[in-house]
Amino acid sequence: MAGGRVDGVNMPTSAPEVSVIVPCYNAAETLPATLASIQAQTHRTWEAVCVDDASTDETPVVLAAAAAADSRIRVVPVPHGGVAAARNAGVALAQAPHLLFLDADDVLRPAALATLLRAAQRAGPLALAAGGYELLDQAGRTLNIYHFPTPGACDLDALLRGNQLPPTTLVPRAVLGAAPFDAALPTCEDWDLWLRLAHEGVGCATVPRVVYGFRLRHGSLTHAAARLYRAGRMVLDKWGPHARARDELPGHYRRLAWTCGAMAAASGTPDAVLTYLRDLPPVAVTPEYEQEVAHAIHAAFQFVRGAQGQTWCAHRAEWLEEARAWLTGTPLAASADAIVARAPTFPLDTVGRCAAVNEFLARYPRTQRLVVYGLGLNGLVLLEMLRRNGGRGRPKLRVADDFAALEVLAAFGLPTDDPRRWGHWPRGTRVVITPNDHAAMRTALQLAGGREGVDFLVLTHEAGLLEHAGAEAARR
Repeated sequence: MAGGRVDGVNMPTSAPEVSVIVPCYNAAETLPATLASIQAQTHRTWEAVCVDDASTDETPVVLAAAAAADSRIRVVPVPHGGVAAARNAGVALAQAPHLLFLDADDVLRPAALATLLRAAQRAGPLALAAGGYELLDQAGRTLNIYHFPTPGACDLDALLRGNQLPPTTLVPRAVLGAAPFDAALPTCEDWDLWLRLAHEGVGCATVPRVVYGFRLRHGSLTHAAARLYRAGRMVLDKWGPHARARDELPGHYRRLAWTCGAMAAASGTPDAVLTYLRDLPPVAVTPEYEQEVAHAIHAAFQFVRGAQGQTWCAHRAEWLEEARAWLTGTPLAASADAIVARAPTFPLDTVGRCAAVNEFLARYPRTQRLVVYGLGLNGLVLLEMLRRNGGRGRPKLRVADDFAALEVLAAFGLPTDDPRRWGHWPRGTRVVITPNDHAAMRTALQLAGGREGVDFLVLTHEAGLLEHAGAEAARR
């Protein structure tokens, strides 16, 4: 495709494979980092369609300079209409067969486009491709908190329980239509789109790698709990009638109410949940119900306070006391202690576990390969942190899992191994068993001649990070 301008908009000089749609509203502070992360992609055939939603700060200046320096960056000025309308405007001008929606304060990892495109190619021409993301504080610093979509996330009944797909998901242009985002929604427009695509039978490939950073910011749409609750109700009203499990719908509304109520409480408005629950029928308080409220508290406090750089692991006791005080003013006052007691089991101290691995490796500086054994959620998070700490002089990472399919293992982009097939212990190799049901894994390593605490390390769910026999002796 030849370069040029159409209606005052830069057009790409060659046909892109991915159109990155970037809605921009008063984003001058964060936009340079967002654009730089697109330009740093290892996959080079892209275009960035930056939709300026009538910004009143220096955003137009930033965009003009970026577009002048890189013909792949196109600027689309539109009247102020909100993020959904801005994304729709970007979709209308996108030239590529795949689209990726990226907010103007988020950042892509360098291999994001390449990773998602490979997953989409394996899944078929009409499938989504979704990867994991890390939470960043308001200044763009990592919180070392990672989220991954689960296989089967693009299922209408699963999505009605809550939005399990990140907004920055690779989407085939062919499934979107002319204006895919509902501009009547004040937020939750991506959740609404995923539900529509799931209802239409569109599949989704999930990638067990972090592909972008999600910045938590004060004052963003998502932090407005009342607006989020209102939009969430609209989405559930719209798609709930299509659910297979209709009997679960009341639970979806209550889950939304408690999630938004916890966000409001963490933001300083503890009574908001009473408004959200007012028109919902009462239900029996079961242990499962208490568990869901505990999950809502954990997610909401981390999301709201994370913008300030705070984490659940560092502020657990303080936040639990706040949550207990909040619950005493709600219909779940009698269950406050039970709910708070459940919350501490959720966040694993991944930073501490990564430090334990580094301590283990420091005792054996000649280690050439480190095998991360067990790739459930805990393994994925640990692997991401080890990747970040990689570099010259560090052991080469490998992955192993007794149950993961070959295509899942391939998606990590790392060499794979199977300790069950080792006839003897490989020279220069250390293994970390991630927190899970590890009895069979430990046995496989021992049969290969591995010595616990010397050749392999077992990480557990408990607060004590090192379970291996030689841990205390090694410290002394």
